[in-house]
Amino acid sequence: MKNRIAILLIFLLIFQVIPSWAQPDGGGNLPATLPSIDGGSLTTLSSEEHILRPGDRIEFNIAALPEVPTIYDIRVDGHFYHPLVGDVEASGRTLKDLRGVLEDRLSKELRNPAFRLGIIRVAQHSVAVLGEAKRQGTFQVGVGASVLDVIAAAGGLSEKADSDRAVLLRGEERVEVSLRPEKGGGLTKVRSGDILYILAGSPVSVSGEVTSPGVYSVSRVNGDPRQAILAAGGAKEVASLKRVRLIRATLPEPIVLDLTPDSTEPIPEEAQQLQAGDILTVPARQAVLLGAVTDPGPIPLRGNETLIDILPAKVSADSDIRKILVVRAADVKKNRDNREEYNLEEYFKEGKADIVVPISDGDLVFVPPKNKKGSLFGPFFQDILGVFSIARLFTL
Repeated sequence: MKNRIAILLIFLLIFQVIPSWAQPDGGGNLPATLPSIDGGSLTTLSSEEHILRPGDRIEFNIAALPEVPTIYDIRVDGHFYHPLVGDVEASGRTLKDLRGVLEDRLSKELRNPAFRLGIIRVAQHSVAVLGEAKRQGTFQVGVGASVLDVIAAAGGLSEKADSDRAVLLRGEERVEVSLRPEKGGGLTKVRSGDILYILAGSPVSVSGEVTSPGVYSVSRVNGDPRQAILAAGGAKEVASLKRVRLIRATLPEPIVLDLTPDSTEPIPEEAQQLQAGDILTVPARQAVLLGAVTDPGPIPLRGNETLIDILPAKVSADSDIRKILVVRAADVKKNRDNREEYNLEEYFKEGKADIVVPISDGDLVFVPPKNKKGSLFGPFFQDILGVFSIARLFTL
């Protein structure tokens, strides 16, 4: 040991170098946070909190001995070797702990053991990704990386993935983890050797007035109809979210859902979780005009239309506007056998006040003919059950 110290002192006298950054307190340190390459992205690490482990690279720079190597890798056995202080166990220690060990050893050899100690690079975790990720394989991520970091390294989720959950396999342990960032999901820390399995979701078909109709994967545990519509790019401006139809092979008839943002109507229990093979159809906002009119059928609605807005251009010489029937979609949906009757003849007489009858999405308007004899619609539509039955065909 004495010969080694003598050689080091000779080098010091020859070069006569005393670095300007040397700190007398022996506590010189790299910045408190260090950037580390982490699967292609940068992750901020706390150098003081990080627990050293094999594969980490540290800088140990003694102010009085600039000729001595300064960069050291922690070996598989958790140690590193320094020419002056010998073999040092670093694994399992923080920088503060290691700094104390080094200062104690240097104080026995040097009068002024000023040095700098910090982390140059941390060892990375090796995590395997299987299932519905865009790229499967083994990925290197930094210490402290989360499940979302691993998914990002794998290129993200595939179109068939369950966007809400995944399974983390750790030895014999199986942990189901949430992937919903808005609820704090995906933040589970991974360890080297973990296997992240991305589950497949339920394929659901979304058609009608959405931005991108098609088949989309929704969560098998949180896949409600709204999630499916969002997956399809959301509803168009002309869409009717109050009459969304859910078609399922195991149901006797479609379920009509009110998915408007301000709706207080609860979603039926069987529709709260979508199943593989379900079909969601988002219709356009419309009313239905039938009877003695020039062009019967659906009429698109843009909002705030009244009976007067949709009728004048449609009535014919055979139209009887004294007994116009209106069946409301809300009544049909709740199986209420209601109908409204309006006499619009007075409206067209000079000096009469406007009649404001709002027409809403899904409503049915029937204009009877003047001559009911021989008319298919006359006697049938005068019967409330007949009106209600036809309204159901268009509303549901």
